[in-house]
Amino acid sequence: MDAELLRQALVLTAIGMGMTFAAIGALVLGMYALGGIKPRKSNEAEAVAEEAAPAGAEAATLPDTADARYLAAVAAVAVARAQSVREARQPANVAPDQWRSHVRSRHLAQRDY
Repeated sequence: MDAELLRQALVLTAIGMGMTFAAIGALVLGMYALGGIKPRKSNEAEAVAEEAAPAGAEAATLPDTADARYLAAVAAVAVARAQSVREARQPANVAPDQWRSHVRSRHLAQRDY
C-alpha cells in the first residue's frame, strides 16, 4: 500500500512540475515572439540618427567641456526658475494638510533613530 501511494505522489509531482516548466517555457517563448515583432525604439532612433547625420559629423558629436559646462549652467537655471515658480503658485493663506504634517513628522522622527 505504501509503495502505491509513493508512486502516485511521484507521478503527481512529475505532472505538476512538467506543467509548471511548460508554462514557464510558454511564457519565455511568448516574450521572444513579442520582442521579435517590432524592433526596439533605441535601434530605430540610432538608425534615424545615422541617416540624418552628415558625412563628417562623427567628430562633432562629442561636446567640448565649455559647451558641457554651458549646458549644465542653463539646466541649473531652468530648474531653479521652475522651482521658484512652483513655490510662488501656492497660496499663502491655505493651512497645510494635517495628515501630511503628521506623516512628515513621523518620517523625521524615524530618521533621527
